[in-house]
Amino acid sequence: MKSGSVWSDILTKNRYDKTVIQRYIRHEISLKEAKSLFSNRQDGQWQFGDASYNIRLGSTACKHQCKYCYIAPMFARWHKQMKNISMEDLMPVDPSKVRKNWKGCVVGGGVGTSSNSTRKMYFFPSSSDTFTENASDYIHVANKILESGNEVMFVTKPTMRSLKAIHDEITGYPDFLKENFHVFITFTSKNNQILRQFEPYSSLYEERLECLKFLTSLDYEVNVMMEPYLSPPLEMVHELLPLLPNNKDNVIAIGEMNYSPKLPFTDEMRNYLFDLYKKENVIAIWKEVENNDRLFLKKDSIKQLMKYYK
Repeated sequence: MKSGSVWSDILTKNRYDKTVIQRYIRHEISLKEAKSLFSNRQDGQWQFGDASYNIRLGSTACKHQCKYCYIAPMFARWHKQMKNISMEDLMPVDPSKVRKNWKGCVVGGGVGTSSNSTRKMYFFPSSSDTFTENASDYIHVANKILESGNEVMFVTKPTMRSLKAIHDEITGYPDFLKENFHVFITFTSKNNQILRQFEPYSSLYEERLECLKFLTSLDYEVNVMMEPYLSPPLEMVHELLPLLPNNKDNVIAIGEMNYSPKLPFTDEMRNYLFDLYKKENVIAIWKEVENNDRLFLKKDSIKQLMKYYK
């Protein structure tokens, strides 16, 4: 990890936040004091990024059609129509978003200094995934974000086909693109029946595992996102952590679902999630995360955990 990178700064703040949680659980500080001590990774929306961007055509849903996706309820709240497309259809992009020019920011100065303050980690793409047919546009835009002095956090539920398309595009760009391209492969369950229930058109566990091994073999900066975890995550943690690059800056982030009554869940699905996220399970995950420098709880799991220690 390069000194002064945005990613290094983000991890430092997340590790600091973990010590704040530990102090709160040991009753060394109050909830009010804990909230005042948290870094801005906890104060705002973002925990591993600073901002988001996507090139998805605004009226079109992501092809995965995950049942827990927040986009459909958001469109419904705005009284807007959203077009669903199948995996056989092409995932359209918005040409104006692809053409966007990115203003340069100051790269020097080191983390925490004023000259570094404009740099950001962009969660890209947000509100969708990257598919084979838009890999070229995606990497074109990612390169522009990086050339502007920012960094890219790429979160995906990949297929080998989509990931190889991304890799093929990256090889046509300077090495710094790959070096500043922070990949998070999303693993939500080892149980493919559960995946099909909540993520009907996404890749299954075995293919995502193959994708992770493919990227690590090519020396990418690979991480794992377990948000939302859809089955007990620790078995996946024990299997996946040894497969990541042997570097303290390659991490696993674990988070429960932030779901609402407007999501299209059956009573059976809601009861299943209620049991999955109950107190003893959340605390067991924390016990694993607490002293491992490469494991982190995401924001919703942190909030739930702290409620249990009031």
